[in-house]
Amino acid sequence: MDQLEKAAIDGDLERFVSRKSLKRQKVMEVDIPNDEVNNHHKINGKKKSWSELKTQVRGVRRSLSNIPAKVPSFFEFKEIVIENEPLKHFYRIYFLSTPACGRETSLLYIDVPINCPRNKLETFVWKCLLESSFQAQGNFSREEQMQLERKRCVMWGITSFDYQPSVGRFVFPASGSVFYCDDDQTQSPLFPHELKHSVPKSSHLNPQMCPSNPNLVAYINNYDLWVHNIVSSSDVRLTFARKTNRDSSKEPLSAGIPSYITQEEFNRYTGFWWQPVCTPADNGTFRILYEEIDESEVELLYIPCPGEEKETEVYRFPRAGTKNAKSTLKIAQFRLSPSNQIEVLPHLQLSESLTTLYPDMEYLVRVGWTPDGRHVWAKVLDRQQSHEQLLLLPFSSFVSSESCCSSSFTNHIESTPIAQVIYEEFSDAWINVTDVLYFFTQENPNEITFLWASEENGLGIFTMLL
Repeated sequence: MDQLEKAAIDGDLERFVSRKSLKRQKVMEVDIPNDEVNNHHKINGKKKSWSELKTQVRGVRRSLSNIPAKVPSFFEFKEIVIENEPLKHFYRIYFLSTPACGRETSLLYIDVPINCPRNKLETFVWKCLLESSFQAQGNFSREEQMQLERKRCVMWGITSFDYQPSVGRFVFPASGSVFYCDDDQTQSPLFPHELKHSVPKSSHLNPQMCPSNPNLVAYINNYDLWVHNIVSSSDVRLTFARKTNRDSSKEPLSAGIPSYITQEEFNRYTGFWWQPVCTPADNGTFRILYEEIDESEVELLYIPCPGEEKETEVYRFPRAGTKNAKSTLKIAQFRLSPSNQIEVLPHLQLSESLTTLYPDMEYLVRVGWTPDGRHVWAKVLDRQQSHEQLLLLPFSSFVSSESCCSSSFTNHIESTPIAQVIYEEFSDAWINVTDVLYFFTQENPNEITFLWASEENGLGIFTMLL
């Protein structure tokens, strides 16, 4: 008997449902008829039978499961001004939710006038960005299913998207593939275009557009990093962590996707990050920072597959007290030829691993670039999760494998630090890892300014640091 069934029998169903619904979403209410709530344990003055109680519990569960799909999420804002039409100045807010007559989550939007009165409550109509004939539902691959489970995502349809406001382009995974569409505010709904991959019968996880060229889309396929060029309809594999075998017991390396612990415990599901700018000094070079995972020392777990004889699934699962996966940061580079073909350049790596520089490091919990693309930052945590460090790594500390062996490079690293700790925090218990870290645009090349959230004093506070 679970908590929901016990609450129904004890006559405490109303309070239980309210508590659960508030925990999931404070502004939503479970739609249970008043007469059912008031008489939830009696019919005509008599107690309900066991079958009636089970029916009621199932109904409440359905109501609770529908809440996440109906609550708007993943908001994006864009200010829109249509020339020669002074009244066409508004904010468009994009989000994921379920349409009124639909069952699958999709891209929706509302238009909020710039002069919207602030002294009264306004109601705006939700509009579908995509045509209703577009079917976002499809068969998820095993990798997609596992990622959705770790995200605790119960939505069906479009579950995530990437957006480039400069061109109004959306990229999102759906129906086992990747799609894109451009919202120029002249017509809607839109019908998305599918990216034509050279490896169509496989999963394409976490598609992300290049900030400086939205025609370039990076994604993960079979535990390796790929990039697709929309203009030439071509894609290229950037990393070769996996060879041909998808069996984790034989291929412990992966690129661009976090380890199980990072996803499950620290809520990071992305393992690659585009460099935010591509300057003329880069000679048209595009770069992607990615995390390479080595799980060779992580224990194997064999799970039987239901309904399949003599079939088991193999996973890398670190039990308590055993070895975790090891993380390495690398940078993939490429250029576009005059014919818009992708030309791969040598990859870059740190001359020394982060674990060598910082022996206490056990988990790489957050990673990214500073806004100018000159530095990489990383939040690392020790195994006890009581010591958190924010590292700053200059782009110059990433070098090609050939350069690591040269004598000139040895002299270079002696005069230039590979990384430096710009902030650290300690706790007697443990540290809650958050996403609240924002780097401001640098006005002084010798200073880094960022916003940091801390619970070090027992309260959640924001601190701006130089």
